[in-house]
Amino acid sequence: MKIMDESVTVSAQEQCAFAERLVAMGRRLEARAATTGMVVEGDAAPDDGAVA
Repeated sequence: MKIMDESVTVSAQEQCAFAERLVAMGRRLEARAATTGMVVEGDAAPDDGAVA
């Protein structure tokens, strides 16, 4: 599956709609984790020791 394709243009409205869906999915996952006792860590990526 190709994720990035520079020949495709995505409007700002489409980008916002996608971001809203991702946020909603994150909230559902956090709610599910709370009900199942799963540990949900923050948004930060794991520390792999890389220096930016």
